[in-house]
Amino acid sequence: MMNNLVWSGAVVALLAAVSSAHSENLQWFSNQYDETTVLAYGMPDTDYAPIVFNCDMGDESARVFVTHDAPDAEDGQQMNIRLSSDAGSVELTAIGQFQEIDDLFHLEAQARLDQKLVRILSAGDILQVSIEGETQEIPLAGADDKVGVLVAACEAPLNPNDIEFRITNRTETPVVSFLFSERGVNDFDGDTYGNQVLLPGESTYLVIPDGKPACTFDLRAEFDEDAERDPFDGFQNLCEDSEFLVTGE
Repeated sequence: MMNNLVWSGAVVALLAAVSSAHSENLQWFSNQYDETTVLAYGMPDTDYAPIVFNCDMGDESARVFVTHDAPDAEDGQQMNIRLSSDAGSVELTAIGQFQEIDDLFHLEAQARLDQKLVRILSAGDILQVSIEGETQEIPLAGADDKVGVLVAACEAPLNPNDIEFRITNRTETPVVSFLFSERGVNDFDGDTYGNQVLLPGESTYLVIPDGKPACTFDLRAEFDEDAERDPFDGFQNLCEDSEFLVTGE
């Protein structure tokens, strides 16, 4: 019995040491292999990386790899991944494979490396990775410089005539979609968040293609049907003021 207790204590101490080493040495880093560019948070020169982005040169889409502790998951199972920071959030659909070598479920998703995702990876102190109700917090310290390498290789550039603006929800109700129309035209288009709502206090970014010739747009935020409240309407010259506040009750 004593030997078993001593052995168990040694294993716990070893695992604690490994975990501590991981915590101390985890960092954002980037690499390039032939035509592939990699951005990862993990331990350089090892296979340990909780989250990895990579893309092929000139490709506007990036592959996102995330490890998840899901012992009951099955190969080919689909899960939703939500990446969020102070700049907003994006939700991805991923397919996973269970790896016995580390007892973790390895998820892979596709994401367009647009301005929104770049801001999420560059703004704030923490990147939150949420999967099936569980959230892992990853420090963003050091990520900003490394994101530039991935952007240079893969980013879909913003057209000079596009308008990118920030939407901030100052209400107590989640916003489920945001619509825009050239001022007075009443032909609304926009972004429907689906499962990814804009929660109270959160901000996100939206791009209006070829919006600069018009600049002034009618803007509408729509709320969940259960909220039983009318949409929030307004208009704004987005070339002069690139932040739109959803306010009022």
